[in-house]
Amino acid sequence: LVDWNIQPVEMYAKAGEVKFVVANEGIRRYEFQVGEYVEQKLLINAKNTSELVLNLAPGDYKVFSPMQGHEKAGMIATLHVA
Repeated sequence: LVDWNIQPVEMYAKAGEVKFVVANEGIRRYEFQVGEYVEQKLLINAKNTSELVLNLAPGDYKVFSPMQGHEKAGMIATLHVA
């Protein structure tokens, strides 16, 4: 994560257990969420790193910051799981 951006904007993973290591290199606190897994989203302070492990089925997932206005500002990416 960087300010108002998730990089890379296209991600790929194999179905099953997927581990996300998310570094917030921005100057603001951001949330990180994959698809509808609301109960397992991350809140990451500036200049910190957090981990999230999800068991994902094949498909395409929206990866985004669900904080108000963040997705609209460009904090969105796509995860392709095969």
